[in-house]
Amino acid sequence: MATLSSVLASGFILFVLYQWYSFHLTRSKISSIPTVGSDRFLLAYLDAWKFIFKGHNILKEGYLKYKGTAFKVPTLASSSRWFVVVSGERMIEDMRKAPSDVLSFRGVVLDLFGDSLGRHSRDTPFHVNVVRSALTRSFPSRFGDVRDEIVTACQEYIDAGDEWKGFPFYQTIIHIEDLISWLVEGAPPEHRNVEDITAKVMLINFAAIHTTSITTTNTLFNLAARQEYIAPLRSEIEKVTRAHGWTKEAMGRLQKLDSFMKESSRLSGIVGLSMSRKAKKDFTFSNGLTIPAGYTVAVASGGIHTDPEIYEDPHTFKGFRFYEAKETGTDSEESDPLRKRMVSLDPAFLLFGHGRNACPGRFFAVNEVKALLAHIIMNYDIKLPGDATEVPAGLWLGGSRLPDRSAQVLFRKRRLQ
Repeated sequence: MATLSSVLASGFILFVLYQWYSFHLTRSKISSIPTVGSDRFLLAYLDAWKFIFKGHNILKEGYLKYKGTAFKVPTLASSSRWFVVVSGERMIEDMRKAPSDVLSFRGVVLDLFGDSLGRHSRDTPFHVNVVRSALTRSFPSRFGDVRDEIVTACQEYIDAGDEWKGFPFYQTIIHIEDLISWLVEGAPPEHRNVEDITAKVMLINFAAIHTTSITTTNTLFNLAARQEYIAPLRSEIEKVTRAHGWTKEAMGRLQKLDSFMKESSRLSGIVGLSMSRKAKKDFTFSNGLTIPAGYTVAVASGGIHTDPEIYEDPHTFKGFRFYEAKETGTDSEESDPLRKRMVSLDPAFLLFGHGRNACPGRFFAVNEVKALLAHIIMNYDIKLPGDATEVPAGLWLGGSRLPDRSAQVLFRKRRLQ
C-alpha cells in the first residue's frame, strides 16, 4: 500500500514532468526568437523570478542587442511564460494597426488579474467609452469642480506654513470628480447596477491612481531637485492664468509645464514595456516574424525613451526639451505640429501606449496633473531634504517603476519676492 510520502513524491514528479513538457512546448513555437536570459527549463524559471526585480536591466540589454527586431524573456506574468519584446517604428506600426481580435489588450489584463474581478473582467468594457467620451468631453465644464477639489485637497494634505515641512508626496490623493455619475449615464441598461458600476470604478481607479499619482510624484521630485525651472514655470503659469483664468483652455497653453512633465515621464517613467498585447490568433509582422496565438508581445518603451538616435543626450534631464524642439522647429520633418504634446500618441514616447488601445483617459489625466502641479508651483516653495539635487531612487518591480513611497518633499508657503 502506497504511503503518503510516496504519493506526494509521485505527484511532485508528475508535476515537474508536466511543467518540463509545457515549457518545451511553448518555447518550441518561438525558438527562432533570440532569448535574453536562459531558455533552459530550470534556469529560465529562475530568470523569470529575476525579471521581477531586474526586469528593467534585462529589457535594456535586449533592446541594445536586438534593436529594431524582437527578443524574448521568460516571465511569470504571461500564460505562455514568455514576453516577446519588439522595437522599431515599423513593428510598432504593425501592432498599432492590428485589430483587437488578433492582438488583445484585454487578454493581457486577464493574464494579470485572472478571475479576481469575476465576470467583470470579461463583460462589456463600457467604462472605456465613458472615459474616452463623457469624462473627456465634460472636463472643460467641470474643470472648476476639479480645481476646487485640488485646492481643498492641498489645504488638507499639504498643510505647510511659513517654515519647511516634509510630506511623503506619493501618498497625495488625486480626485476624479463625479466618476460614478458618468459611469451610470454611460452604462448599457443591463449594467446599471451597483455591482457592475463598482467593478468599473475599481478598474478606472487602478489605472487613474497608477498613472496620475506616479506622474505627479515623478514631476514634483524632478522639480524639487532642479530649482532653476521653478521661476520660468511660475512665469508661464502666471501669464496664462491671467489671460485665460484657471480653465481647461489655460492648462492646454502651459507648454513649458507640459514639456517638464513629459521629460519627467520619459526618464523616470512608469513601465519598461508598453503596448502589451496577447495574440488571440497567429500574428505576422511585416518583417515576417510570427507571434503564435496565446503569446504576449510588447514594445521596449524603456529602451526607446533613452535611445540616442531618438533623443539627443538621452540620459540628461532637459525639462524644456519638448518645448524647445517645437519652438526651434527641430521636429519640422513631422507633419503633426502637436506631436510634442504629452497627450499625443508617438512611437517615440509610449507612456500612454499607441493605437486604438492607448490610454483613453490621458487627456483628463494630463490636465488634472497640470492643474495640481500649477497650483503647487504658484502657492508653495518646494525642495528636497538637505537641498538635494538628485531625485530619490525609485523601485523597479517586474519592469515597472514606482517612486520611492517614503521619500519626502519639503513644502512651505510661497514667499513672494
